[in-house]
Amino acid sequence: MKAKFKDATVGATLWIKDHGEWKAVTVTKIDAISKSHVIYWNNGDKHGKNAIQTMYAKADSTKAKLKDASLGAKLWIRDHGEWKAVTVTKVSLSDKGIYIHWTDTTGTPGKRSLDTMYAQPQD
Repeated sequence: MKAKFKDATVGATLWIKDHGEWKAVTVTKIDAISKSHVIYWNNGDKHGKNAIQTMYAKADSTKAKLKDASLGAKLWIRDHGEWKAVTVTKVSLSDKGIYIHWTDTTGTPGKRSLDTMYAQPQD
């Protein structure tokens, strides 16, 4: 869902698509320049600005498929109620299904069934 100006309050979370991947960003400043609203944001150590028309109030979600789980690909998991980006390190097949081995951004490893993972975060 595209973001509207009412969604862009300082401190709010909006979504951008960066090189094909959804990223949650926090609004830090809003500028009304001529007919467009420019939203300044940060995402941890990265910051930037986008026109409101290019931002989303919610990311489109999709369950991960095997084609999404190539080595080095970024997938998403829900961890204690929060979305966490993980990087695929190995794909394995067992009699119970397809398992994805991953590391998170802190280097912590894990393993999950493919059907519990997402190509993009959801609400």
